[in-house]
Amino acid sequence: MRAAAVLVHLAVAVVVLVVAAGVARVTRSTRAFGIVVPNFPPLSSNTPWRQFRVSVDAVENLTGYNFFSAIPINTQAIIERRHDVQ
Repeated sequence: MRAAAVLVHLAVAVVVLVVAAGVARVTRSTRAFGIVVPNFPPLSSNTPWRQFRVSVDAVENLTGYNFFSAIPINTQAIIERRHDVQ
């Protein structure tokens, strides 16, 4: 019998764009954030998702992925290191 792999965290990277906007419309002021939710107790389903916000850099470090690689590197560096508070 093989053991099943269970994720320790759920990690998501988000970039907020206006409808029909593409990568060319991403600027240094574009809102971007990561979400990392632990997959172990104690975790209440009533916990607001905003409590799990992190920088996109944190999600990339956790996962090893470069999520916004199509965005120019200087812009990418700025929006990925920011901590969202909206």
